[in-house]
Amino acid sequence: VLEARFVPWRVAQDKFLPRFSGMIWRNGVLWVCVHYRDKNIPDFGGMDFGQNLLTSYLAVDPQRGVMEEISFPDKLGQPGGLFEVSSNSLFVEAGGHLLKYAYREKTWTEIPSPMEGASGMAWLNGRLFVGRSDGLLAVEPESKKVTLLVSARRTPTANAIDPLWTPRTKIFPQADGR
Repeated sequence: VLEARFVPWRVAQDKFLPRFSGMIWRNGVLWVCVHYRDKNIPDFGGMDFGQNLLTSYLAVDPQRGVMEEISFPDKLGQPGGLFEVSSNSLFVEAGGHLLKYAYREKTWTEIPSPMEGASGMAWLNGRLFVGRSDGLLAVEPESKKVTLLVSARRTPTANAIDPLWTPRTKIFPQADGR
């Protein structure tokens, strides 16, 4: 028997219609990206036709609902679909840039990293791994060091994975933390 109960998610932007995308489960917290659409603008089947949507990232406790809502600043552009979380930061791809939100300082900073063609992000052992259509990067947020681990374009190849990488290759953290 699975007991389920609904917990209301109270969000800051109650004058707008929320559209949820992307969910990440980390350390007992569900992280969700939410785009807010103006109620007065027609939906057009989920297509926004260039309108800049307010975007937030929610930290949700399954028993209590939304614990924190982190707004993405308009001045940083429109975030893409990729985000990842660590114990002290939220990472977001926006317009070909990698942005970091530090929970404690409540500040957004850019980490210079080539994000064009990014298809996935995974946090593991203090590094953010960025899967791209042409390879894999490891980003160390504190030092802002970016290391190219795999490249489908590198000749001669530097490792056994270089020639195996394709634009369809996906990265993800496994349940056991690897």
